[in-house]
Amino acid sequence: MRQKKVAILFCFLLGGGGGHKFYLGEYFLGLVYLIFCWTFIPALISIVDLVNLILISPEDFNSKYNEGKPAPGFDFFGEAQNDLASSVQTLEALARLHEKQIINADEFEKQKTKILKKIG
Repeated sequence: MRQKKVAILFCFLLGGGGGHKFYLGEYFLGLVYLIFCWTFIPALISIVDLVNLILISPEDFNSKYNEGKPAPGFDFFGEAQNDLASSVQTLEALARLHEKQIINADEFEKQKTKILKKIG
């Protein structure tokens, strides 16, 4: 599953060599960028690519680069919310934080409700 933030990072750091094109599955264009990187033309074109990646909506990004599959959501702890098991682990971790009084009861309930809505 390709992520928009990773593509933006690759474009910013490796755009002149086509790193973002390889990441996004556009191998031919990545190879062209790599072959002509010594001319700095791909570096200039990657600036346009970077702007396009920043401005594209998440839905359009997923339909273009992930065959229409939505990117996994992320919970309070940054863990992927793809299945019930990860949600249970997240709820357990949230309960431990609440027990240790790292988060208050309101935040615990808010995050618990958010997670339960996603799985139910």
